Parts: sequence; structure tokens; C-alpha cells
Amino acid sequence: MKKADKIIFEDTKSIIYKINNNKFKNKKILITGANGLFGQYFVSLFLNLNKQFNYNIKIYTINKSGPNKFLRNNLPINSNL
Repeated sequence: MKKADKIIFEDTKSIIYKINNNKFKNKKILITGANGLFGQYFVSLFLNLNKQFNYNIKIYTINKSGPNKFLRNNLPINSNL
């Protein structure tokens, strides 16, 4: 994991305790532009919610240039949608 990816992942680990996150339980989330800075933060946030609280959030991403390394390493890739 790149240093920037680690920083984002650690950042979002602390953010999940500062927001009302119960509304995301068992939801499907579509993130467009997930390769970008904000998109990567949101993906990381939802991954951390799944990891810390077992929220069963389904994360779907749409990217202009395909998934970057962070997404390939952290999300199951399905290009058949």
C-alpha cells in the first residue's frame, strides 16, 4: 500500500467514530470517480465501516480509467456489470 493510501485509510478509521454511520448498514453505495482523492476517501470510509462494525455495505465504483491499485487491492473487481 502506498504511503498516501495508508494515510487515507488511517484518516478514515478515525472519521468513522465522529459521524452517524448507522444509516449505512446493509446499504449499496455507488461511488463515481473512485480513483480520485474524495472517491478514495469514501471507498476507504465504507471499507473501514465494514471492517470495524461489520456493516455489510456493498461498494460499487465507476471510474473513467478503470480501477487504480488501491481499488484492485481492496475491492472485488467485477467488470460484467
